[in-house]
This record gives sequence, C-alpha cells and structure tokens, in this order.
Amino acid sequence: MVDPCDMAPPKALKAAWETFGVISQTANWTRQMGGHSNPVWRVRDSTDDVICKLYHTSKSSPLFGNHPEHEALALTALSGRGLAPDLIASLHCTAGPSLTYSYLAGPQWSGDVAAVAQLLANLHRQKIPEGLPLAPNLPQGIIAQTHLMQSACRNDIEQFLPPDACHLPPAENVFLHGDVVPGNLVQTDDGLRLIDWQCPAIGDPCLDIAIFLSPAMQIIYGHRPLTAAEISRFFEAYNQPDVTKRYNAFAPIFHYRMAAYCHWKGARGSASHAAAAPIERSAISIA
Repeated sequence: MVDPCDMAPPKALKAAWETFGVISQTANWTRQMGGHSNPVWRVRDSTDDVICKLYHTSKSSPLFGNHPEHEALALTALSGRGLAPDLIASLHCTAGPSLTYSYLAGPQWSGDVAAVAQLLANLHRQKIPEGLPLAPNLPQGIIAQTHLMQSACRNDIEQFLPPDACHLPPAENVFLHGDVVPGNLVQTDDGLRLIDWQCPAIGDPCLDIAIFLSPAMQIIYGHRPLTAAEISRFFEAYNQPDVTKRYNAFAPIFHYRMAAYCHWKGARGSASHAAAAPIERSAISIA
C-alpha cells in the first residue's frame, strides 16, 4: 500500500510546473497507480488534463532503462502520429527531472493481440529520432544482459540457441518502445496507444515483440500467458515473415533473459516477479 504522504506531489514539483505556466495553482493532482519506476500524477483543471511524471532515475534496471531525456525525444518524434501521448514540456527542479504529456483516456489493453501487432508494426516504420541509445544486439547483447542479472546463467544460456540462429542476417534497426507490457497499452477512442516511453531505443524489432509476448510480463500486469494461437495471430497481424523467423530462432534466449530478470527483481523484493520466473523459464522448452 502506498503511504498517503506519497500520494501528493512534492511541493517543489508542483511549484515548478505552476511557475513554468503549464499547470495552474487550482489544478487537482491525482496519483496514478501502476508505474513500477516513477511516480505519476493526473493533473486536471477546468481546461487541461495532463500527466506529470517525476523520474526516479536510480530505478533503472539491467533490462529497462529510465531516462527522461529519451522519453522527451520519443514523444516529440511521435507527436501527432497516433502512437503515443503528445509531449507538453519537460523541466528539472529540486524534486528531480519531470515531464508532462497529454492524458490518454481509456482502459488498459484487454487482449486484442492483432491490435498490438499493428501498433508495433506502425511504430517500427517510424523515422528514428537522433539521440536514442542502441539496444543490445542479438544474440550476444541478450546473453550479456542475462549474465549481468544472474551469474548462474553463464554456463548454460548459449545451449538454448538453435544451431542456425547466429547465422540469420542482422535485422534492420527500428524505433523501439522498449517496454511493451499490458500496463503501457491504453485503448483510447482513437485506437491503441503506448505510454511510458522512458526506455526507447534503436534496435531489432524482435526486442519489443519479446517483451510483449513474455508470459511473465503478461502475468505481472494481470493477464494470463498468451496461447500459441494468439502468438500466431500476433505475427500474422505484424506481417513481417523475416521478423517472425528471427523471433522464433531467438525466443529461447528471450525467455531465459526474462526469467533471469524476474529472479533479479524477486531478489530485490518483488513477489510478483519471483512468482512469474518459473513460468517464464518453462516457456524456454516450448519456444
């Protein structure tokens, strides 16, 4: 349970946005639940309805970065594209770095895998803004991330790679969201949108797909693991056979990496991640 004192925004944050002229002194700040890294408030008055995010940059993990400047770059690049909320402004005050963007009304994604595939296919066709980091490459970068999170993986992750996986041609780098989980998908009246862009990157499209298809990530955000039929439907809607082939080749090490991440989070107090780790690990043999 969140301490009631943590529900209100820091006085310095509120004052900074009021001085900046983006948020009025009479606006109502309501803490939003669900974010794992940064506190977020919905801020409303008679004319405006925005989100204000305060970054706790120390909460980056080996798998998910947490960079306000990267979120600002991504939201600026995607303004008006029907993929993400529109950035309003960013600033840094004594409370820390923060930004505001338009509030997207609607429920969390509820199960239409084809809609997610089409959203990602659209994102992956967008022009990549300058300044985003490179994501880990395949397979060496994925193996290195796994080693970083769980040293016990050093001797056995490579055995899950199919013999021909490393001989696949490199994928064309695309604009990645980096954290495509159910909690970051909002079903608006105008279609599905992605929020929480604090770890966008440039890299293989399979990286975004692997996060979304992860059974652990589905469970942690209140869903069940996707079925084989749903995964097939996802790739049909994504409609890139070469990407499907790459994902299928590398799926075992994606699952291994996510299982290692869940153990890493579990060791730091997250019971939901610890409980999801064995389910992710069991997907290795199915992939």
